[in-house]
Amino acid sequence: MRPVLSGDIFALANELAPLPPVERHRTCARLLQEADWADKYRKRRGALHPRWGNGSLMGRVGIDPGKPRGSPAFQSQGFCASVVIVLEALQDWRDHKRACSGRVDVPKSSGKTEISP
Repeated sequence: MRPVLSGDIFALANELAPLPPVERHRTCARLLQEADWADKYRKRRGALHPRWGNGSLMGRVGIDPGKPRGSPAFQSQGFCASVVIVLEALQDWRDHKRACSGRVDVPKSSGKTEISP
């Protein structure tokens, strides 16, 4: 999947907010997977996926970044709950991808060392 930006998170949350709460998690997981598949398609074929876009979450939910859109409504309980779902699903998706690849991300050293007693 392409790098996830705040606009992607809000776009996906806007897509999920009108759904019944029981459908949000499943739909979010599906859209994350489809965005990943679209990115692989784009890399392999050099073209956008015909249904799922360019591999970004915004592309998957069909939002043209060039078009002006209203700001997300943080007063909406459905939208706020959907933002939390998106963030949790994104973390779960990344953890799953990391576990499947056998790769472990090691934090970069800050240059400081700790000495334990």
